[in-house]
Amino acid sequence: MAGKFARKNNKDDFYSYEISGKEKEYHTTQFARWTGNLSNVQATGGVVSDFESPTGDIWRVHTFSGSGTFSVTGTGENPDIPSINDIEYMIIAGGGGGGANWGSGGGAGGVITNQSGHNMTNGVTFPLSIGSYPIVVGAGGACGVPGAATTAFSQTAEGGGRGSSAASPGAGIPAIIGAEPGGSGGGGGWPGAAVPSPGGTGTAGQGNPGGDGEAAATPYAGEGGGGGASQAGTNAIQGPSGPQWASCGWGGIGTAFDFDGGGEVWYAGGGGSMGSATYTFLGTFGGRGGSGDGSQEHPVVPNRYGEWNNAVDNRGGGGGGNTSNSSSYGKGGSGIVRVRYKLGAGTAKNKGAKATGGRVFLDPSGPVYYHCFDSSGTFDVLSPITGAEVLMLGGGGAGGVHLNSFGCSGGGGAGGALHKASLTIPVQTYPVVIGAGGAGTKNTVAGLGQTTTAFGIEALGGGSGRSQSHGSTNPGAGGCGGGGGYSGGSTGGPATQSPDTSPAPLLNVVFDGYGNAGGDASPPAPMGYEGGGGGGTGEVGDFGRAGRGQPFSNFAKAFLPSAPGYYGGGGGTSGAYTYTAPTGYACSGMDGGGHGADMYGGTYPMPDDSRWRRAEPGVAGSGSGGGSGGLGDSTPADGALPSGNGGSGVVIIMYPS
Repeated sequence: MAGKFARKNNKDDFYSYEISGKEKEYHTTQFARWTGNLSNVQATGGVVSDFESPTGDIWRVHTFSGSGTFSVTGTGENPDIPSINDIEYMIIAGGGGGGANWGSGGGAGGVITNQSGHNMTNGVTFPLSIGSYPIVVGAGGACGVPGAATTAFSQTAEGGGRGSSAASPGAGIPAIIGAEPGGSGGGGGWPGAAVPSPGGTGTAGQGNPGGDGEAAATPYAGEGGGGGASQAGTNAIQGPSGPQWASCGWGGIGTAFDFDGGGEVWYAGGGGSMGSATYTFLGTFGGRGGSGDGSQEHPVVPNRYGEWNNAVDNRGGGGGGNTSNSSSYGKGGSGIVRVRYKLGAGTAKNKGAKATGGRVFLDPSGPVYYHCFDSSGTFDVLSPITGAEVLMLGGGGAGGVHLNSFGCSGGGGAGGALHKASLTIPVQTYPVVIGAGGAGTKNTVAGLGQTTTAFGIEALGGGSGRSQSHGSTNPGAGGCGGGGGYSGGSTGGPATQSPDTSPAPLLNVVFDGYGNAGGDASPPAPMGYEGGGGGGTGEVGDFGRAGRGQPFSNFAKAFLPSAPGYYGGGGGTSGAYTYTAPTGYACSGMDGGGHGADMYGGTYPMPDDSRWRRAEPGVAGSGSGGGSGGLGDSTPADGALPSGNGGSGVVIIMYPS
């Protein structure tokens, strides 16, 4: 052996390197072991995880969900790993709060990154040196309050601009009209004047402007959506035929990062603006990226959709606007800082894992290994694994189809879930088959989710959303049931997932099963025409509301498909519009489930068909349901908006090193 040394840092962790020529082993007291061509970088701070890229590079990621310090205690560079001391980072500020009364959407927090190949790369190279680097993570804004800036590595991402509110003295709400600039700008409000209210400007390179509010010379005006990282918020429009065509602005789309090998996660979407039953506006969706949706003023259930107003923390999205005479609002999402650098390159390999297969991650704080299968493969156990935890989900069902303005369709049901908190896995090769999500469609029966299998047990695919006009022929049953569709198949599909028992060699291990029924569609009055939300693994669906996923706390990791720890959310549903009945309400999916489509229709052509929200798919690898489809225009066979695909299933195996 050419040499050996150990270093103790101020947190009593030992970092040692055994050196023999160019071959090194990397050890910490968390027992993270890599061998091969390794660097000598030593740093602490935030939540730490390691992953291996497809090319064999080993990366370490530090995630700061709140303020802290990134401390570098060693930067000895390996000459075989070029630029190892140049970190990559993503810095996202807090999103602006949405408005309250007649509220517009908040702007997304600004985005700065130097990640190689990212479409928003705007940061500078930052070489490491020994020392401490303060990290300040900006909070999301409350009503009338912008998001706070996030600072790290001499870079400042500006907080998102706040949304606007109209005055409501009876509810104690002051007027907050002027749109505000920010990382991305807040949406323009309803100014009570015959001129539009412009959206706030975005910071160059970090975001985009908010959408304009419409002039108030007509009662059919609306508010602008908040700006997103990749797209401006859309302007509110006044329809040519009165309230049935009025539209508030959408939130702008955010940006996606695959920073830790776990797949794309969206950040910094703009907040949606409010809707009103009085003037038949629909609340609009926030842009993709953790943003809040605009609230819909329901004619019977007050603030029924208010839970979707808040943006997701640590995604930097803008908050959604709330309804008339409401003092509530959507809170902006807090920001985040993530830092990564290479630990090794080329031939570096993981020595601590007891198995191969799937995407492998190491959480050094455990220390715990994760094998994540989001595509089929084999789990090859090299030595017996004790204390393993396993989570399996089938593919989510697709959302149902919407064919005319007098009906509506249901959201797709989530795939069923199987979970075992602790088991022993003997040495063997185990085939893993990942169930695909159901296929969305325009004018046929929507697709069922497919079954996921591993260890001889089955997590069943989710039921498809029941479609208006397909009636009882539409297969709504599944691991979690699909939502019902009004005017045919109005009852939500039943759940079929149950506990399952594994055969040898995991003899008689009982896995807990999770599945819930889809929601029934609502009656036409006084609730409006609303489809049923897809059932989730943690909650049944309801009319106009998707069921939540089941939380699994040990799988709440940023590098896994469902970072908040909820898997198997139901797909969102659609509503219907007629000129004699109350407006139907499209709704968001839950915990990875896709949004339902916008449902405007009738006998008149759309003023601008490109503005209407399409259904979204369930998140890949979460087993979530797809959103239900939309009418689109007056020619259903050609103009229907397709329903969203279900999210594919997943198998995740966790065990201690």
